[in-house]
Amino acid sequence: MSEILNLIQEIKSNDKKDRYKALDQIMELSRSNKINQKKELLKILHQQAKSADWNERYISMYATSRFMWGSGSFEDFKETYYSVLKLLEDEDGRVRIAAFNALEHFRGFFIAFAFGGLDHFDKNETVKLWLDSLILLWDKTKVLEEGKQQYFMMKCVDTLFRPDMEGYLNRGDYRKYMGIWDRLQELEKEYNEGKH
Repeated sequence: MSEILNLIQEIKSNDKKDRYKALDQIMELSRSNKINQKKELLKILHQQAKSADWNERYISMYATSRFMWGSGSFEDFKETYYSVLKLLEDEDGRVRIAAFNALEHFRGFFIAFAFGGLDHFDKNETVKLWLDSLILLWDKTKVLEEGKQQYFMMKCVDTLFRPDMEGYLNRGDYRKYMGIWDRLQELEKEYNEGKH
């Protein structure tokens, strides 16, 4: 069994100590210059994100939330991010929560990008990825019935507002962005007042 598969098995361990050690190793590996091992890990995580087994999808998001993007390709970053976005709507609540944690992790990378980090990624592609995902999640929020699922999706949209990326937007996109923000605040207020 490869070192990467061993790591994945350790994340599945019932022993918390072993799990956290494996997650720390994933973080270390993602920061290293071991390109082939990182590619192997991402390939496995992408496959697990599509698994029929909830635990595989959960493990994928759990590990994704520890992966660092100081190097690597934008295509891998994008594919991993799309996996997170998809699993925010998973049928299993444990997977949705793990995907939300991974979304918060990605928010950190968008913040880093906004302040000059991740400069190995193309600026326009990164801004487009962030804005498209914000609009996608907002569109999903609007079509969900009022209740827990809609509120959860609102929290996902709210998470993506935090990276301070608006400085990269053109006038039209900025208006769209602020329109979503204003409506999100109204919806949040309605939920807080118990209207939903």
